Amino acid sequence: LPIELRAGLTRALMGKGAPPIALDEIDALFSVRAPALPLPGFNAQDEFQPVPVYDIRASAGPGSLVEDGEPMHHQAFRTQFLSRLTRAPADQLAIVQVAGDSMWETLHSGDHVLIDRTVRRIVADGIYVLSYEDELLVKRCQRDLQTGDVILKSDNPRYDQQRVSAADRLTVIGRAVWLG
Repeated sequence: LPIELRAGLTRALMGKGAPPIALDEIDALFSVRAPALPLPGFNAQDEFQPVPVYDIRASAGPGSLVEDGEPMHHQAFRTQFLSRLTRAPADQLAIVQVAGDSMWETLHSGDHVLIDRTVRRIVADGIYVLSYEDELLVKRCQRDLQTGDVILKSDNPRYDQQRVSAADRLTVIGRAVWLG
C-alpha cells in the first residue's frame, strides 16, 4: 500500500474499538506474505526507498515545487538502482510530472522526471527543473563557457532556445537523472 494510505489507516484505527486496537495489530494488517513462486526480477533482499512525487503543474513561484509543496504520493525505487543514478540521499530526490510539449520527443505531457535536488547549478549539459521568471520549467540546459550564460533548449523544434545571463532570476531546482 502507498505510504500515505498506510499512515492514514493507522491514524484512523489506532486505539479504536473495545479492546483498543494496538499498533502491532495494525502492522499485522500490512504484512505481506512471500509469494509461493518468486516474482521475475524480485529479490527478497532488495531494499526500497520512497521518493516523493510532485505535480509540476500545481506549483507557483520559485522553488515551491519541491521545497514548499506537498507530494501527491511516493514512488518506491530499489536502493541499488538509485545508487547507480546518483549519489544524492533519497530525501534529496523528487519526481515531478511534466506538462506541455516543449520537450517533445524526449518528454511528453504526463511523463515523470526523477530529479537530484543536490544539483543547484548547471554543472553539465542535461535536463534540469528550473524556476525562471516565476515559472517552473523542465528544459535541456547548456552553459556557455565564454560568457557564463545558460542556454535553455526545448527538444521540440517549434520552440526557440533562450539565453539566460547570470544576472537573470534563474534557480535550479535539480537535475534530471531518470525519465519515465
